[in-house]
Amino acid sequence: MQTARVAAMRGHEVMLFEKGHYLGGSLPLAAMVKGFELEDLPGFIRFFKTQIKKQGVRVSLSREFTPADIDKIKPDVLVLALGGTPAVPDVAGINGRNVTQSADLYRTLRFFIRFIGPKRLRALTKIWIPIGKNVVIIGGAIQGCQLGEYLTKRGRKVTIVDTEPELGRLMYPERKNRLFYWFRKKGVQLIGGVKLEEITPDGLNIIKDGNSQILEADQIIPAIPLAPNLDIINKLNGKVLEIYSIGDCASPGIIPDATAAGWEIGNKI
Repeated sequence: MQTARVAAMRGHEVMLFEKGHYLGGSLPLAAMVKGFELEDLPGFIRFFKTQIKKQGVRVSLSREFTPADIDKIKPDVLVLALGGTPAVPDVAGINGRNVTQSADLYRTLRFFIRFIGPKRLRALTKIWIPIGKNVVIIGGAIQGCQLGEYLTKRGRKVTIVDTEPELGRLMYPERKNRLFYWFRKKGVQLIGGVKLEEITPDGLNIIKDGNSQILEADQIIPAIPLAPNLDIINKLNGKVLEIYSIGDCASPGIIPDATAAGWEIGNKI
């Protein structure tokens, strides 16, 4: 949306395709998980929707752009903002019945967001959510920490583990310090620098400082950073004079990174 807004302001004729049912990509989901006290992400989305409408951007919802559209539309420039590819940790038992892949969880949440919006869904999940009472989250970067906060506020006992020694990567220092202080008060266990051994029906087996231990859990949720989504750009190379890949599609990051990339590309084309 940022690229479309800036490019249209600069006089380009812009078409925006979205295969989902609403604009904003993962932002409504992020708003539902993160809450609305610190960041008004729904307002952020409304701003861009209003601006692209004012600038005359042609929007097609529930419409996936395909290579066949290139021959039909004959665009001069193609900007791909497809989001990243879910990454799965390399650990035995990852397909066990007690493992909920984050992609599956988020797909379910997106379905409900479509109909009732992130604010109402966030309120309803305080009453019920299909997640066990004792949860281990694999992934201690911003995604895992925000999911851990969300689940702790819904009465779950949460442990967050990561193979990297530092947890809270990509979080602003002030926000990270406050969240980790809150985690300590709530009894959330943070364990970095582990080796993932195996997921069993009883939980997650890890090695920490050379010692093997089991983290008991009735549910395991991988929440590790996305991987770049390069398949389609490789298929389209050479079909359009200029092709750009931005956001999680190119280099998974955080919202300011994606917005900045949109601004840069919108001014470049």
